[in-house]
Amino acid sequence: MRSNIVLLCLLSLLAISMAHPTYYPDVKRTTCTSKEPPEIYSYHVHLLYDGEDEGQVDTALNLYFLMMDYFSDILEGMCPNLFHSDYSCIGWVSATPMGIFTIANWFFYAIPDDVADMMAWLVQRRGEFSIMVHPNTGCVL
Repeated sequence: MRSNIVLLCLLSLLAISMAHPTYYPDVKRTTCTSKEPPEIYSYHVHLLYDGEDEGQVDTALNLYFLMMDYFSDILEGMCPNLFHSDYSCIGWVSATPMGIFTIANWFFYAIPDDVADMMAWLVQRRGEFSIMVHPNTGCVL
């Protein structure tokens, strides 16, 4: 039993370490250890939903496509990856739990100039869904 608990703890640490920190090759890492807060380069905004619930899946995907349409002038297409982008973009749909997420989700990537409008729109329409937001500073915790 004790070995199972130790194994579970080790696997949990591995899962946390595999979370997707945003890599910024040009960021001087000294800002990460400064007493001043690091600069925020962008945000990831995740809409979380139950991928086993057909009604939630339909509603979450509808919201995903509505957002793509509504912000077509801001979103510059699909995000090329999980990491840095100089523009706001729409991420992909994870229909099942993946990485640090224990539930299905979709995300978008927003630069600071766009995040307030995009977040306000999503918060007003999220309904039963939770939203998780995290800044991307280039500093890995």
